[in-house]
Amino acid sequence: MKTTLLALVSTNTGWITRLALKYVAIGGASLSAWLAGQGVSADHTAAIAAGLTAAAAALLEQGLSFIARKYAVK
Repeated sequence: MKTTLLALVSTNTGWITRLALKYVAIGGASLSAWLAGQGVSADHTAAIAAGLTAAAAALLEQGLSFIARKYAVK
């Protein structure tokens, strides 16, 4: 299982990255909806969701890049 995951992350196809980024976007949209439901103003909701989504996407990209660099398929 580990070898398969490493091969998928470290190849150039990038489908696992796109899938993970899709889930980050879904999480950001869910956070926006939840904050709006809690009565947070639209400006604050947009700023909070954008910041956390950007941070999650950056961490995801850094993590997948580290895995791809460290365990490059030879």
